[in-house]
This record gives sequence, structure tokens and C-alpha cells, in this order.
Amino acid sequence: MFRRAKTLAILAFVATGVGALTFYLSFYPDSPDWVTQEWQENLPLTEMPRPTQLGQPEHEGRLLDTYVTIRPQAVAGVPVDGTYLKTVKKAKRLVWARARYLNEEDLPDPTLIQKELNRAEVLRIHVQAIEDELECEMTSAFHPRLIWRRGNWRLIFQRNCEKSGGQVLEVAWNSKGTLVHLRPAGSHFAWEQSRVFLYPKGPKLSELQSYEIAVSSSPGFLRTPNLLVLSDAGYKINDLEHLARIRPEDETFDMVQAYFFANRALAWTEENLSFTSGNLKIRTQVGYPRKTNASFYFNREVRLGSGDGEVFTHIAWDPSIVIHEIMHAVIESLTGLPFQGEGGSLQEGLADTLTALQLDSPNMGEAAYKKGPYQRTLENEMNFPDRTGGLYHDSLILSGMLWSLKTEVAAESAQDLTIYLLSRLTPDSGFEDTQRHVQTWLEQCSEGERCDRIGSVLSRRGWL
Repeated sequence: MFRRAKTLAILAFVATGVGALTFYLSFYPDSPDWVTQEWQENLPLTEMPRPTQLGQPEHEGRLLDTYVTIRPQAVAGVPVDGTYLKTVKKAKRLVWARARYLNEEDLPDPTLIQKELNRAEVLRIHVQAIEDELECEMTSAFHPRLIWRRGNWRLIFQRNCEKSGGQVLEVAWNSKGTLVHLRPAGSHFAWEQSRVFLYPKGPKLSELQSYEIAVSSSPGFLRTPNLLVLSDAGYKINDLEHLARIRPEDETFDMVQAYFFANRALAWTEENLSFTSGNLKIRTQVGYPRKTNASFYFNREVRLGSGDGEVFTHIAWDPSIVIHEIMHAVIESLTGLPFQGEGGSLQEGLADTLTALQLDSPNMGEAAYKKGPYQRTLENEMNFPDRTGGLYHDSLILSGMLWSLKTEVAAESAQDLTIYLLSRLTPDSGFEDTQRHVQTWLEQCSEGERCDRIGSVLSRRGWL
């Protein structure tokens, strides 16, 4: 029986055929009755947010001397869309937490959820023919999720597929087999040293140079315990002697450049953030034999096309593009921010900032973009009130502010605030929430004149 403590609800369950699970809740026709709580170390533990029935961690990672975990609320093991509990621990001691969840009486009955889950095998057979028509290769199993739509709880089954050009899509079905949405988803090693030729800062800012890099002695070679670089064109490196002979005119050069930039980026995050991102894959020549402008991160994979020669060229040779996409893995693990909407702008702004701090340059796409000197720059005067809702436009408001802290105050200030935001932003964070955290961070500043300079930058750009 569906439980409700606050008010009467109408429960409608379609039980015919493979009927979809639908709950009509008269209590909140437009949106669930979210409970949002934030807890800090100086508050009593009794005020710690405690959502019931937590699912498995969806994002987690180490950040400096803290460990960050994000878990969804769950019913019968099914994650509830829009919910989370983000915790920050230091030496296993909880220091900060924020949650967005629903009270137990506002959640659907687990027995009804379980009944619908039992239909998953029938659904798999039912949708196979339709999936074949999408011309999109399915790359994951069905993952159930509870979503709120038009006053109803709906159980959907999501999976990912990849188009021939490298684009990843999220496909969702209800338990009737009806398509709900189709949208972009945005061992032990023995080591060898191999001398390779590459552009250490990309072909625009550096000459081809000889470098010694660490590679695996196992076939594949361009791999570490945390990273694997492959080519969608099927190109392979035959042996270490082959690796040493690769030059820019060789098709495998994309793999060498991407491997070099990615390893530098991962080393930087480990040194500066104490964060280790495992099980990352980079795919080059995505969309082969077409030369695509693919350049995106999704589900622990970075996908890089070759560039069409008109808008972009040699995408894998551009350090800002490779590092930017790698940084999305870091941000996703620590914040759970989405890739669209305000959260998507925050994702892009943080990825640009982390990239710029590593390269000591505000320009993104400087080596690969052919329509101008760069695709976008953090060296701008865009202020907090200038938001338009544009994904990349608004991202420059955050990254521009952080870059100003670097150039007008100190690189340490920009990096400290970036790390603070990584520890505090959550899957539902937007610009207002980010502004609040920026102001809290400034309130904790205790360095006198330096704090005044930080305040001046933040005030001028509308963040105070």
C-alpha cells in the first residue's frame, strides 16, 4: 500500500499488459516536496540530513585531505532522480554534508517498484527491434530510475548508445516499452621508458620535441592503471620501437599527443587536488573514416575526433581541449553536476578554470580552432548579472571571475576557491548556490589586505 502521512493521495496503477508504473500524487501536482538540508561540523549531529534508503555511490573521489561521496536516495534499490546526499569527510570525520531528498511517506511503495522491476526482461525483448532502428550501438545495460513527471512517479529504464560519429545518447523507456526520451548524454603494470616526438604545448605554441615518457610494456603501450588511449580507426602501436618512430604525419600521432596531455593533467590533479581519477579512456579518431569535430566527455570516456579541417584541426594535439575534457571526469566525481542547464555552465566553467590553471593560459582551443585565435577565453569582463542561460556564455561568468582572481590577486586564491567549490557544489547547484558558497569562502578569509583585494574583484564582477 502506498504510504502517505501528510494528506490523501490517489494511487493509480495500470495493471494491464506490461502497464507502466504511475502514481498520481494530489499533494504536489507540479513537483515533489523536496527536503533540502545542509550540515557543518559545528552543528549537532542530530541536525545531520538523513534521507532514508540510500543507493550506491554515483560519484566519489579524494580532494586534498578530504573524501567526497555523492549517493542518491533509493526505493527498492532504484535511484530517485534529483535526490542526493553529498558528504565531505576528513580522516573519516564528517565535516560537511548537504542533501536533497524526500520524506519516506512521499516516496512510492517499494513493493510496487519491485513488481515493475520484474518486467525488465520482458521490456528488453520488447524494445530490441526499436533500438535496432535507432542506428545507435547500445553500450550499457538497462538502469532503472524513478523520475517525477507531471505530478506522477514514473519508473523508467535507461541505457546508453553510441552513434557512428561518436556521439553518446541516453535512451529511456517506460515499462510499456514506450520511448520516454532520447537525448545527448554529453592488473599490475610493468613499465618502460620510451622516447617519443610530440608538441609539449601543442603545435601553435611549441616545436616538435623529443620526450621520454612512461608507457606500459604490455601490448597497447599507451596505458597506465588510470588511463587507456585507443583509436576508433583501429590503429595500433606494434612495439616500443614503433612508438619511437611516430611523427605528426602518422595516423597514430593523435594517440601519442592525447596520452601525453592526459597524463600531465592527471598528474596535476593528483599533486594539486590530491585527486586520483581511475579507469579513464580516451578514444581518438572518433567517427572514422569521417573527420569529425567530436570533443566531449561522457561516462569515463573522452572522445576526440580528428577535426574537419574547417572549424577544428588536429583536436588531440590541443592541450586545452584534452585537459578540459579530462577535467570533466574530476568535476563529475566530486560534484555530480549535470552537463546541461545552469549546472552544465558551472561544469564548463570549472573545467575551463582547471585547464587554464594548469596551462597558465586563459585561452581554450588555441591550437585546434581555425575560425579565430581561440574558441573562447577566460580573460573577459562578464559579470554575475550577465547570465543569459547559454551553456558556454554563462560558463565564462564563473571562469572569468576565477581567472581575474588569478591575475589580480594570486593563482593560489583562484585555485583555493575552485577547490572549495568542488567540495561544496552538488547535483542541483546553480549560480545562486555558487554565489552563496563564494561569499561563505570569502567570509572565512583571514589574510587582511589579500582578502580586501579578493573582495574587490568579486564585488566588481557582481558576486557580492
